[in-house]
Amino acid sequence: MGSVAGGKEMSGLALLQLLRSRKLFVLIPALAVCLAVTIYTFHQPVLYRAQALIGVETNTVDYIQRREAVTRVQDQLLTIREVLLNRAVLEPVMQEFRLYPSVGGKVSDTDLERMRATIKITVEGDDSFHVGFENRDRTVAMNVAEFPGC
Repeated sequence: MGSVAGGKEMSGLALLQLLRSRKLFVLIPALAVCLAVTIYTFHQPVLYRAQALIGVETNTVDYIQRREAVTRVQDQLLTIREVLLNRAVLEPVMQEFRLYPSVGGKVSDTDLERMRATIKITVEGDDSFHVGFENRDRTVAMNVAEFPGC
C-alpha cells in the first residue's frame, strides 16, 4: 500500500523506518498529551448525580395535564419542565439546602439559571421520568433530587 506525497510513493516499510528515525517527534507530543489529560483529570471537581424516578398516573387530572387527554410523559415533557423549573418550585429548594447565597431571602436570576442547568429531566417510559440533580456534595445531591417540592 503506497501513498503519493509530493510526487513520490512511500511504502509501509519506508514509513515505519521514517517513524523510527524520528521517534522523538512522535513520542514527545504523545507524552505531553497524556500528561495534560492526567493533570486535567485530577483537577476536575467530583460531581455527584442523584435521580428520583417519578411516575405519572394517567387517570388523574392534575395541574400538569391540561384539557387535552395526553397519556404519554414524552408528550407532557415541556409542561413538566415548565412546572419543575419554575421559580416558585426551585426557590424553596435553593433556600432549604442553601445551594446559592441569597441576598435578603431573594434568589438572584443568575443563581436560578445555574440551578436550572444542574437539573436534568429524562423520560424513562410512557408513564415515568427521572429528575436528576448534580452537586459536589453527595448528600445535598441526594436530598435535592428527593425533595418533595421538586
